[in-house]
Amino acid sequence: MKHIFLMALIAGVTFASEHGEAAGVETDIVQRTVNFLIFAGIVYYLIAEPVKAFFIGR
Repeated sequence: MKHIFLMALIAGVTFASEHGEAAGVETDIVQRTVNFLIFAGIVYYLIAEPVKAFFIGR
């Protein structure tokens, strides 16, 4: 589980340091959407069961 978090952290730092063009010249909405969907999937995978257990335990 620590390896998944470490890979996501490294990928986030790597892609966050991009050198962009002037504002509005190029849009990368598809890449950002794919990255968000991957991130949302990883977050769901990691916290779905603990959240379900928490609410069942209430």
